[in-house]
Amino acid sequence: MGTEVSAASTSAFAARHIGPTAREQQVMLRDLGLSDLQDLVDQVVPEPIRLDLDQACAGLPSGCSESQALAELREIAAANQAGRSLIGLGYYDCITRPCCSGTFSKIRPGTRPTPPTKPRSAKGAWRPCSISRP
Repeated sequence: MGTEVSAASTSAFAARHIGPTAREQQVMLRDLGLSDLQDLVDQVVPEPIRLDLDQACAGLPSGCSESQALAELREIAAANQAGRSLIGLGYYDCITRPCCSGTFSKIRPGTRPTPPTKPRSAKGAWRPCSISRP
């Protein structure tokens, strides 16, 4: 019993997620009494929150291919310097209370304390139970 997908369900999925065709857009715009998508945006999106595309793109570099982008990222990554990781070694600009400092000094770096185990008592021990059936 495999999970087979019919061509009809695949096309229905694509139709739901790809969006309306140019013909469907024209029908919707006609039903709304609009001539194009810009008219729809003008009526629906308030002026203060609209994005001016020319202004938004000003100062951005021109696009490049994937291989050019990867080459640029490799160049940037090559400038990185590997250093010693200080994660978990504490923060230097803090005050540790005396009641805590003794506890912390007993913990070896790279380990964490384990909670104390409590002995099992007869009451708290797990036992399998039997189920009686009528």
